[in-house]
Order: sequence, then structure tokens, then C-alpha cells
Amino acid sequence: MGIVKKPSNQGGAQDTRRGGASPFVLGFEQFMRLRVWLSLPRLCGFLAITLGLIVLLGWAISSPALTMLLPGSANTMKVNTAFCFILSGWALIWAQSRVRWQQQWHRVCLLLVATITSLTMLQYVTGWNLGLDELLVRDRISPVGSGLPGRMSDQAAISFLLLTASLSCARSQREPRVICSQSLALIAGWIAMLGLFGYLLGINAFYLFLDRQSAIASNTVVGFLVLSIGALSFHPQRGLLAILSSPSLGGRLSRTLLPWLFVLPLLLRGLKFLSQQYLSVTPVVSDGLVALITTSLLVALLWVVARSLNQQEEKLLTALQAAQEIQRRFRQIVMQAPQPMVLYRSDGCILEVNEAWRELSGYELEDTPTVESWFEKVYGPEKVAEVLRIAEEVYAMPPGQRQANGEFVIQTRSGALRTWDFYSSALGPDAEGRSLVLSTVIDVTERAHTDRQLRDLSENLEHLVQIRTTELESIRDQLETAQRVAKVGSWAFEVVTQTIEWSPQLFRLFGMNPSEPVPSFEEHLQQIHPLDRDYWLRNVQRCIQQGTPYSIDFRVTWADGSIHWVSGQGEAVRNAEGQVVRLIGSAIDITDRKATELRLAQAEEQARLLIEKNPGVVYRFSPNALQDKGYVSPQIETLLGVDQSQWHAGFANTWQQFVHPDDLDKIQQQFEAALAEQRAYSFEYRMIRSDGQTIWVRDQGEMLLSVDGTLLVQGLAIDITALKETGLALQERIQELDQRNREMQLLGQLNDFLQACSTVAEAGQVIAGFLPQLFPNCRGQLSLLQRDGKLEMLQAIVEWGQPVHTQPSFLLSDCWALRRGTPYLYDPDQVLSPACPHVKGKISSGESIFCLPLAAFGEILGHLQFEQMVTHDNSCVDSKAPPLAETIAEQLALAIANLQLRETLRQENLRDPLTGLFNRRYLQEFFEQELARAKRSGDSIGILMLDIDYFKRFNDEFGHDAGDMVLKQVARALLNQVRASDVVCRFGGEEIAILMPGASLEVSARKADQIRQAIAQLIISYHEQTLPSLTISIGVAAFPESGLASDTLIKSADTSLYQAKAAGRNCVVVHQPSWRKFELMSADDSAIAVNPDPSGSPS
Repeated sequence: MGIVKKPSNQGGAQDTRRGGASPFVLGFEQFMRLRVWLSLPRLCGFLAITLGLIVLLGWAISSPALTMLLPGSANTMKVNTAFCFILSGWALIWAQSRVRWQQQWHRVCLLLVATITSLTMLQYVTGWNLGLDELLVRDRISPVGSGLPGRMSDQAAISFLLLTASLSCARSQREPRVICSQSLALIAGWIAMLGLFGYLLGINAFYLFLDRQSAIASNTVVGFLVLSIGALSFHPQRGLLAILSSPSLGGRLSRTLLPWLFVLPLLLRGLKFLSQQYLSVTPVVSDGLVALITTSLLVALLWVVARSLNQQEEKLLTALQAAQEIQRRFRQIVMQAPQPMVLYRSDGCILEVNEAWRELSGYELEDTPTVESWFEKVYGPEKVAEVLRIAEEVYAMPPGQRQANGEFVIQTRSGALRTWDFYSSALGPDAEGRSLVLSTVIDVTERAHTDRQLRDLSENLEHLVQIRTTELESIRDQLETAQRVAKVGSWAFEVVTQTIEWSPQLFRLFGMNPSEPVPSFEEHLQQIHPLDRDYWLRNVQRCIQQGTPYSIDFRVTWADGSIHWVSGQGEAVRNAEGQVVRLIGSAIDITDRKATELRLAQAEEQARLLIEKNPGVVYRFSPNALQDKGYVSPQIETLLGVDQSQWHAGFANTWQQFVHPDDLDKIQQQFEAALAEQRAYSFEYRMIRSDGQTIWVRDQGEMLLSVDGTLLVQGLAIDITALKETGLALQERIQELDQRNREMQLLGQLNDFLQACSTVAEAGQVIAGFLPQLFPNCRGQLSLLQRDGKLEMLQAIVEWGQPVHTQPSFLLSDCWALRRGTPYLYDPDQVLSPACPHVKGKISSGESIFCLPLAAFGEILGHLQFEQMVTHDNSCVDSKAPPLAETIAEQLALAIANLQLRETLRQENLRDPLTGLFNRRYLQEFFEQELARAKRSGDSIGILMLDIDYFKRFNDEFGHDAGDMVLKQVARALLNQVRASDVVCRFGGEEIAILMPGASLEVSARKADQIRQAIAQLIISYHEQTLPSLTISIGVAAFPESGLASDTLIKSADTSLYQAKAAGRNCVVVHQPSWRKFELMSADDSAIAVNPDPSGSPS
């Protein structure tokens, strides 16, 4: 029994079959595939939901076939049990969900199941009848009350409690909770298995649990088995079930016995049924037959298991011996390998190193037992983290993969640096699941050193080729100039084609006209004097055959018979294969040597003039001779202020005397490096002229060898002071533009935020957040103008940077900027002007105060003040800051003006212009909001509708102005009587509505009577005469007693107001529905009446 692998050949297959594997044995791979397909909690959850829905349908349509699994059984699944199966199925499906609402419903389902089953167990324990069993569908078996026949069985209730607790723990990944979840699920499954075996084997005690009057139904047992399997399937390879999914011997044994656990009871039940049905045996005989067969099957099963275990153990021992032999040979190969090798695990432990590793690194295994300690010794502590990241990538390789890690420089125990090329191979996990890695090393120290030498040699060759190319170009230019000036002819001879190319001057040297065709080689040979012909020919042939250059003097015969001396030179040109393919050379008439020497002298003079007219200083000296004066051009006087004749000391020493001390060491190091490598150099450094002025110099030069092999340095030094200053100025300008660009971006953002502000306070907070970014070293305060009669005060609304010279409020006349209408900068170090009176404290030296008026549309709105305590070198108050601050002040003023304008328009749109009370539109909007809040919180809302009695008399007798005066006085009195949370609105004409959130009908009625008495006590004078006393009539309604909608409540209060008018005025009438009795307080001066609602129902 165990893992049944696919045989590699026919014989292997026969051996496997002879091993006696049972057809019911599950191999590890088959078991894992079965687990993936069957153990999904969603499948079990949907099965449980389906079972519950089928049973509920059976109860709904009175179909016993759907409420029981075994036909004819009296035990049916109850309604509460089916409902709990549906809830448990959804909880099982959502147990591992990461969706928030599914997690919440998972908890709700578990809570409902636990509540139902706990109450059911409480009924069993106490004998109470809570009516819980008849909530959904009344059980036809127990038609009266909640009797035991219609109640969920105690066995089912306990199983549901166990599964609820198991599913609660199943969401956790901690091992103790996983074990707890599996234990509870196993207990529930065991209870279900008892019931199933009881039904299959006919043992009533297995499905009658604590209470003998209630039995668990057969379909309920099946449902619990499904839920238990689903709960166990969350963590099949952890906790108590780890051994079941393990490929070990215990896992194979458990998977061998697992199918028999389900097959054996079915076989026994079928055998018992067949014996009683067809053999007519008595139950006692059938039970004995079942016991005998059970014992035989168990013995056979034990024998099969024992034989399978024995075979598996023999195979295991054989495999273990083979593995040990392979391990021994592998260790022997590794230890004797000429290349260093190391074996280590993914936890960082080094298991083994071979002799080559010890010899090359110098470290024993005891010196570096872990990978991290090895890295620290050979790479240094600063590189450990970087190399460990590479090691983590090696640990992640799949088994069998090989990876090149690259070359690393390590330090051996002796201190020597070696370059190792690492290759790592993943060997797979060990017994504990840790990855094993074998790394092989190739010591490439010598190769790396050779590579570096080759790179250096290549760079030197490239440099030499560049120098040589430059020299050739210079020689070519000089040759062309010399030919032009000295009339020197040049020629070229193609060896393959035997053709000659002559320059025009060469024609003249041989007494020919340049227009004549170029002579052939044989014709040219005849032009050579007969006595010199062999000599010339030998040199030419040697140059062709051996590539040896030549320089000879020979005679030539012109066509007129005259003889001339010519000095000829020639050299060979080779192709890529090294073969001579061309000869090039020149010739000069020695007869005119003197004239030629004169021309050469003139050419030298021209070259000297060219150097002296160069704006830079040309120099040349020998670096190995410190006292060598070398050569320096006359421009040295312009550059350093030192005459060329005074350049008496060694060139190098004298030049260093003028180098800036801060740059001297750096330049010396760079020059010595270039000198050591004999390469060209280019430096930029400072020099100090003889008059003390500091200048910038660009020094470029190269290394040359003289004819005698002396190393020479030749260079050009140019004054780049103006270029440097221009670059610095450009950099400062770029920084300034970046700063302006940042300020413009911040200004744009500030303007966007100001436009989005809804109140002046929000605008102040925006200013406090942006100004420290625009003026980092400044602090200040924003104040707004407040008018109280004729007094104009500036009140601070926001500060930033903790200013010390500001006041929370000051008069408009205390600021020079506000009085003059322009920004005002007070700086005691620069401007002799007075400080503003509102500035607190003494302004010390280095500080400044900058005041800006906030004005828009010709009106002063506020004041913006900046202050700083730093010096003028880094202060925010510079030439660019005041204009920026003025721009901010203009934007802020416009924003504040817009906000104030919007607030004014809003107030005018919501308030009555005569009384200052809110208008009817605001009442409707506010009433709807308060109703919605009151409906959510369950609060009351009182509504008062009042009207001035005989108001028309005031208009008729005293005029409409008097009526307006009365309305204003009444409005002021009402505002003094109500709470701050109450809303007083002019509803229309002399009719006023008062909305009282949180006030009940009784409180509203008392407040209405207080208002009535307060109005009656008003004394109003108009044009030096006292107007008659006022009385008002008030109608009172409240939410929810008088209605649930705003229109209904206002109508109820208005109806009560008309009834108060009809009752004689100067009284309060309360709208009261007939279904609620209102008890009035007794008071001597109370005038509260009750208006019952004849309909008898609330509005």
C-alpha cells in the first residue's frame, strides 16, 4: 500500500501488481488530485445549501419525500435544521473570501447558526418552550406549540455548534487555531458517522443522542458529513490532517484505510439486508453473520496492510542504501575535484567544502560555518547585504537548474585578492524542505589580470595611434607647405601595376613639363645617370622586397643633356597582409640647396610667428629635468604678467609658483598620472597673476619624444576666465528662472485654491499653507477689516511662522500701507522712515516689516504683513520678493472680495430684507434637512406659526412705516426668546414661523406661550408716541405627533393658528390628534388650547 507509480517497463508493472496493492488504495498523486477536486469548500457549501433548500421545499409543499432521505422513516430534517444548513453552507463558501462584504456575511451566518442552536440546546436543558421551532414552517407532526417531534435534534444542535466554532477558526493561518478547527470538524464528522452507521447497521443508539425523544434524520447526517469535509478541506496539509496528505508511510497507511471506512459499513448493511430478505434468517443470525464477516474482513485488511507496509519498507531500505551509495560517491567526487566546491542550504548553513576550496581560500569549514560569515570574511561587512541578495536568487532556482553567478573578487585568509567565477546548481530540497545548492568556483585571477593588461595595452595603442595620426596629418600639412614653398616633388609607385604618379614639381626636377605624360618605370630608369642607375635600382628593389626605406642622392640627366643632383627618399606602404603594395617618396634638387635652405628658414619663421600670434601660451619642456627652462611663448606676459626674459628658473618649478594653492595638489596628481601613462591631458585650474588677480586657465598638452629619446611635454595654456564667469552667470540665471517658475506654479495653485474656497476662513488657511513655501524665511499675519459703526478695525484671522511683531487687532489708521493705499516696507538698516504704530516691539537691525493693503474695487478689505529676522544676504525681502508679495496681495484681495460678495448674495437670497429673519425658502430647505435628521435619530421638531393680531390697524392708523417698525421689533423680540438652534422665518406678511429642532409638542407649546407673553409686554415708540400694545396668535404643531412631512406639519400649525384667531386671538392653539391625549400644565396666565384632530390619526 502506498504510492503506486507508473511503471517504466512491463516487468516493473508486473512487480507493482504483485505487490498486492488494494484497488481501494489511494496513491499520493491520486489523493492530491482528488483533494483538489473534492475538497473545495465551495463545493461542500453548495451541497449543504442545496440540501437545505430541498428540505425547505418539501416542508413548503408538504412532500415527505423531500424532508427525509430514507423512505418510510419517521425522522425528517426539521425546518430550523434546513435553515441552519443553508446558513452554514454560505459561511463555508465565504470562509476564505477576501471581499469585505462576504467576510461580514460569513460572520453573520455563523452568528445566526450559533444563536439558533444555542437556543435549541437551552430548550433541551431547561425544558422551556421558546417557540423557536415554529418560526418558519409549523411542523405537521407537532401542530400545537413547539414540541419535541418538530424540534431540531440535540445531536444536530451540538454538531452545528462544533462546525460554527470550526469555521470561525478556519480563517486563521496560525497553527493552534488550525488544529482547533480540524479537531472540532472531526468531532462533528464523528457524530455524523455514528448516525450514518446507526442507520446503515440498524443501531438506534447511534442516532439517538442525549434525548431519546428526538433523533437525528438520515439526510441531516449526510449534511453534517458534507460540512465536516468542507471544514477539514481548508488546511489539508497542516495540523491534524498533515499526515493524511503526506507522502510518508503514515500518510500512505491512512489513505489505505480511509476508503474502507466508507465501504465496509455499506457492505455490511447490504449483507444484512440480503440475508434477511432472501435467506429468511432471524435478526440474531444476521447480526452474528455480520459480526463474523466483519472480523474476517478486518483480519484480511490488516494482513493486506501489513504486507503492503513490509513491501514499502523493503523498497525504502533499498532506495536508502542506493541513495547512501550515491551520496558517498558524490561526496568523494566533490572532495577530490580540482575545482573549489561548497555545499550549503537555503537557511545559510554551509554543509561541506572540498580540499580545493580550503587550499585556495585558506578557510576551514569551522571558520565560516554560515554563508553570511563567509561573505563577511571574503567581501567585507559593507558588501554582505548585496551578495546576500544574489544568494536569495540562487535559493529560488528550481531543482536541476544551473546558473552562472559571475566573477567576484574575494580576499583569502592570507590577505591576497583572488577573482573567482561562481557557478551554482540547485540540488532540490532536503528532508526538511530547505533548498540545497552546490556552488563550483573557477579561479580566474590570472585571466582577469591578463584582461586588465590587455585593456590597458589597447588603450595605450589607441592613444599612440591617435598621436601617430595627428603627427601624420601634421607631416602631411607640413609636406604640402614645404612642397609649395621649397618646390619639393613627391611621387608614388604602384608595385602591382608598375605605374608612377608624379607631383608637378617633380616634373620640373627632371626637366620635364608637367603637362607631359608621366613616364613609365623603364623610362624613368633611363633618366637616372648611368653611373648611379644600379645604385638607385638596388635601393628601390630592396624597398619593394623588404620594405626598407631609403634616402639617397643621385644624378639625373635632363633632355637638354644637363646634369642635376637630386636627393630622393622612398618608403614602402603595406596592405593588411603585410605585403608591399606601394612606394611613396619625394625628391629635391640639391643644386639649389642654398635657395632651399633659405626658403626653409622663411618657413620656420612663419611657424614661429604663427605660434607667437596664438592667444594662448605655447610651452615645451622636459619633465625629467627640473631645471630645464624649456620654451614658453611671449604670451606668458599677457597671461601671468611675467616677461618672457624673466622666465629664468626651471619651467615646471616656475609654473607651479603661479598655480592657485587650492588647485596645486590636484593638478600635480593629474599631471603625474598623465606623465606616467604618457598620454595627452587637459586641465582647468586657477592661477594667480603677478598683480594678485586670480584667473582660470585651460591647459592642454601631450607627451613627445625628441630625436635623442628625451621625453618632452608640449602644451597650450589659454585664459578662460571670461568663459568661466559667463558660465557661472548663466547658472545663476538658470537657478533664478527655476525659482521664478516654481513661484509661478505655486501662484497658480494658490489662485486655484482661493477660487475654490467657500469662506474667508478657508482662504486664510490656504494662505497660511502657501506663503511659507513662497517665502521660506518669512513669517506674517493676515487681517480682515471689521466695521462696527464708524470704528474700522483690522482683525487677524490667520498667522504663519509665529510672528513676533503682530497684534491680533488694530485700527485702520495704525498702518501706513492702509493709510497711503500702497505697500510699505520698513527697514531700519536702509530706509529712514517711521514704523507702523500697529507693529509690536522694537525692530532690530537685520529685520524688516512689509505691509500690504488688501483692496479690491476701490475698497479696503484687509491687511497682509510680512516680517523676517535674518540678514539681507539670505532674507526673503529682496528685489524679487516685494513684487511677488504684491501679486499675492492682489489675488488674495480679489478672492476675499468674491467670497464676501457671494456671502452677501447668499444672505440676501435667504433673509428677509426688512426684519433680517430667514425667508420662506430657507425655512423649506432647513425644514427638510431637520426632518431627515429627526427621522434617523428619533428626535422631535416643534413648529410655531404666529400672526400679529390686528396688524392692519397699525398700517391704517399709523402708516406702513409704523407697521414695518412693529415687524422689526417683533422679530428682535422673537430672536431674543428662541434658542440659538431655532430658526425664525418670515413666512409672509405679518405671519412668522419658528422651527424648533429637538422640541416636543409640550415644550413647543410652553415656548409659544412664553413668546406670546413676551410680545404682549413690548413697548414700541414711533415718532415720539407709544403704539398700542401688541398681541399675537400662535398655532403649534410638532413632528411626529402632527405629521411626518414638512407640508403637513406647516399646514397643521397654520390650521391651529387660524383656530387661535377664531378663538379670540392672543392665545396659543396646539394641534393634537385624537389618538393622543395631551395633559396641559395649569398656570394662571396660560392661554394654551388643544386642537384635536377629528380624523383620529396622525397627519
